[in-house]
Amino acid sequence: MALQTIGSGSSASGISASYLNQLIAQTIALQSRPLAILKQEQDRLEVQRAVYQDLQGFLNNLKTQAQKLSSTTTSTYILGQKKATSSDQTILTASTLSSATVGAYTITDVILAQAHQVRSARQFAYADQALGLSGTFAIGGADVRSAQLQNGDTTVTATSTGTVASGRTELGSGDYYVEYRQQDSVWQFRVVDSRGNGVNVADAGSSGSYTTTWQNLADAQAEGTYDTGRGLKITFAADPAAGKLRPNAPQITYAAQGAQIVVDATDTLQDIQSAINDATYAEGHAVRATIVDNYLVLTALSTSADHAIQAKDISGTVLSDANGLALLQDPAGAAWRQTLQTAQNASLKVDDITVTRDRNTGLDDVISGMTLNLLKATEVGESIDLTVADDNAAATSQLNSFVSTFNQVSSYLQSKTATTQNDDGKTYTRGALAGDSMFTRLRYDLMSDITRAVDGLSPDAPKSLREIGISLSTETLQLTVSDGAALSQALATNHDGMAELLDAVVARLTQRVDVFTGADGASGLLSSSITTLDGQKTNLSNRISDMEERLTAQEALLTKKYGLLLAQLAQVQSQAYYMGIFNQQV
Repeated sequence: MALQTIGSGSSASGISASYLNQLIAQTIALQSRPLAILKQEQDRLEVQRAVYQDLQGFLNNLKTQAQKLSSTTTSTYILGQKKATSSDQTILTASTLSSATVGAYTITDVILAQAHQVRSARQFAYADQALGLSGTFAIGGADVRSAQLQNGDTTVTATSTGTVASGRTELGSGDYYVEYRQQDSVWQFRVVDSRGNGVNVADAGSSGSYTTTWQNLADAQAEGTYDTGRGLKITFAADPAAGKLRPNAPQITYAAQGAQIVVDATDTLQDIQSAINDATYAEGHAVRATIVDNYLVLTALSTSADHAIQAKDISGTVLSDANGLALLQDPAGAAWRQTLQTAQNASLKVDDITVTRDRNTGLDDVISGMTLNLLKATEVGESIDLTVADDNAAATSQLNSFVSTFNQVSSYLQSKTATTQNDDGKTYTRGALAGDSMFTRLRYDLMSDITRAVDGLSPDAPKSLREIGISLSTETLQLTVSDGAALSQALATNHDGMAELLDAVVARLTQRVDVFTGADGASGLLSSSITTLDGQKTNLSNRISDMEERLTAQEALLTKKYGLLLAQLAQVQSQAYYMGIFNQQV
């Protein structure tokens, strides 16, 4: 806040408002020097914090890239990855897990799964005109759900049906098994389908929860009749005498209930289509209705013979009457009048072993460690060669990524710990970590961890990265793939030995990095240093704020003080002026 000019702006003593404003500014500037020093320190801490945070990110990335080369990290292990190659990808594609076995398979006799599709008689009424039909029919299942226990025992003594819990889908029709085992002296059970896949059923020990895994049998026994929440109830009694697994476990044949569609005389073909499409169906039994040239076409939304469309007239003959939709041959639903596509399972031979499934893609239980996708049927006598090999290209790519990441960390540490001469040849620029021997030592420790030979490996395993073509340049101190031929040779002929070496090197590197980042990537020395800096920054901010408030108050005080002085001087000047005029008149 500057002083305003009063009167002529000067006094007999030569003091002006501009002079006093300059004096205030100089005083405040002098008193602000400690504030400038605090702000410089605040900037330095901000830069140092940013460096710590960047370094934490670089080290975490280095650890991530390194662990992809270690067999201890199964889900991301690059060296263990396999590659599946199909000789005809228009018929069959495949992907692999690291657990897949290297080898070759011959695939023949591929038949694709098909969805069931049927049609009605052609309706001569317009699609939006009342058909004059009335009755109720079930579609996508039986008219009433049912459950039959095939081979109960003293543990599973009965089955029954119940309602489907809100938000849940009814079990599909088929065979289910109740398996049980003893784990840590506790009896457990689970429900599986005919292929041994866990079925998602109510968790007996946790209301409102559902699970596909083993449950405590005592929780279900306490209910007496355990409700799966999906239309099936199971009565449990005594503890088992021994564990049982499919196919020796108690078997339940379950028939899902279809959607019940009520048709009134005023309903149109479009109304029936909408009722079918809006209905709720059991798992795998959903039906889609479309109208094509006034034919009602029904298509199962799941493939395979197990998911063929079921339908039955419950009252009236809407489906079966020749003057109605004429979908069924008779009200009981024994046969369809017009089948457009037969429901069919997928089938193929793997090395002359016939395999059938209910779908064409995502077949992850045919060959261990592989997922198959069937895209087209084979011709008679046609075969596909499916080979599984180590994915050395992916391993090489990951090793290059690791080398690049390591060099990024090394270069960053070098730049931040160095003191560099400027272009003028007289001054120097210090890195944010210059003089901190811990980070200078970290750079060289990382180099040592990478290049140092490993003891205790198998006789055939390489003992250092140099032996597989990866070395540290003595000129640039950068890691390089110096011998690509040696790397390719190691991957092709000594996969296990190379894996053993990389496991050891990665373990050594991870241990080093974890000191600074923590095993979780956010709890090591860098994290604690960042926390400390944040505390120092907060303290500095408070000091700066207090000092700025004091300087503002001081400036206001000086302005007021000098303003009063200037006003007094102006008054004296004015009095002197009028006294001079008075004396002249006298």
